[in-house]
Amino acid sequence: SWIGRTEKARHSLVLELSHYVFLHGKYDENILQYLLAYYEGPTRELYRLWKAARGFELDTHMLEERLLTQMLYSEGYVEDSIGVFREYYKNVTNHLLVRAFLTYYAYHYLVHQRVLHQELFLIMRRELNYEENDICLIAWIKHNVDNINLSQTELDFIAYHIDRLVKKGIILPFFAAYGRKVDLPAQLRDRSYITYITDPRKQVFIHYRQLGQGEADYITERMPNVFLGIHVMDFLLFYHETVQYYITEEAAADTNITESFYLQYEGGGYQEEDTAFHQINLMLMAMEMRDDSTLLHMMEDYIKKEYMLDACFQQRKHWKL
Repeated sequence: SWIGRTEKARHSLVLELSHYVFLHGKYDENILQYLLAYYEGPTRELYRLWKAARGFELDTHMLEERLLTQMLYSEGYVEDSIGVFREYYKNVTNHLLVRAFLTYYAYHYLVHQRVLHQELFLIMRRELNYEENDICLIAWIKHNVDNINLSQTELDFIAYHIDRLVKKGIILPFFAAYGRKVDLPAQLRDRSYITYITDPRKQVFIHYRQLGQGEADYITERMPNVFLGIHVMDFLLFYHETVQYYITEEAAADTNITESFYLQYEGGGYQEEDTAFHQINLMLMAMEMRDDSTLLHMMEDYIKKEYMLDACFQQRKHWKL
């Protein structure tokens, strides 16, 4: 009706004038309340309104929900998005929005190496008590790799989920850093890793050869997309072994080739000291140092252990028969 159109035009005019006054810093609590209720605009303008309303100690909860939703939808960045989220989280009403926000930032932490505020990781951990979220879980595990103050409860939590993720085929190199703190699955032991991150829609291939074997041809294999475009390839390298490699990524009409790199055994990763792999590496080191006495002792110890293992295996085989 004509009256309805008139009211709508009047409301639009008042909203426009209120926003104009706000932009020029000539506003009061009433204008802010009106804008909080009706204004829709760019992410940065909503954030500016939020800051002003916080200064007047107004209820900004609904604006925070709109602002966070708009940030995620448009991927628009504001300088204090964490501050907006922190205030919203105090009286959260939409847990789906919280999950989406945490997942978005966890993804950028894992894939784009974005630095995150410590508080976000604390909230991720709290939310993991209520529902599974592998993106936030893996981000939290990565963030705590160097944390020496983890409780036994947290270490048990990490051990359980690393084992679960590995069974799903999600094997990420930083999992191995927990080897001195928790029991790790066998797939993480004694390995050296190459990681390549790209658009998950692209096919990634690694071309590699072991040096020291003449002019060996490159072997080509597809690099598994382990998680969200994080491609990982593992190698079992002995002391002083070196692999030369380069990587190609293929899209619909384009192929990108990286430079040539080298992966060398350095002994810095997690290794179980009683494994045959570790003992062989120690023997190779002793041989290089010309420490014949130590080498003979380790060889004798290695042969004894192999004999005992073989004897135990034969005995178990006999029992089954």
